[in-house]
Amino acid sequence: MSGPRGAGGHSLVGALVAIAVLGLLAGSAAERLRPAARHRAVQAAAQSVAARMRTLARAAVRDGRTRALVFAPAGAGEPLREARDAGGDGLRRRGVADGSDPAGPPYRLARDHPGVGLGRPAWRRIREIPPARGTIGAAEPAVRFGTGRMAVFDPQGHATAGSLFITDGRDALCAVVVYGATARVQVWCYDRAQGDWARR
Repeated sequence: MSGPRGAGGHSLVGALVAIAVLGLLAGSAAERLRPAARHRAVQAAAQSVAARMRTLARAAVRDGRTRALVFAPAGAGEPLREARDAGGDGLRRRGVADGSDPAGPPYRLARDHPGVGLGRPAWRRIREIPPARGTIGAAEPAVRFGTGRMAVFDPQGHATAGSLFITDGRDALCAVVVYGATARVQVWCYDRAQGDWARR
């Protein structure tokens, strides 16, 4: 026994089945698109940090005063602050803390990039960022700029070499890398399927 037919000759049951199939297809497509959206968000956050660093590097050379991107202690919510050497005697974390080297307001990645922060996903194995070899250990910190946790840019066009990791905690991982001798800043993102980094 067939259901009631509309003016076009299609049954109500047939229309409901078609709607259900379309809903399933749309849900499946959306699920496949989510990781790609997360990758884009993490990459955008990494590019925004890299842009801040490049701006600080240019300002240090232009003004003849050291600049830095200062990272909060681990576990403190990871805010970033831009700081400058006010007295011409170098930039130290102690000077930032006591105000003798002024720092701007805290900036949190999650404010402009929801769901994104400093850290790494709990993946088993992550290759080291080129040109380094080996793997990144599970105990490796998200911010690798030494004990001072500052990416420092000096008036001579040099910088503190280091890197920091930015992730959504699940599907995506990028790194902002500073090369000390040239103060060059690059963004690398990890392709988990390939097991390697690609420059962005």
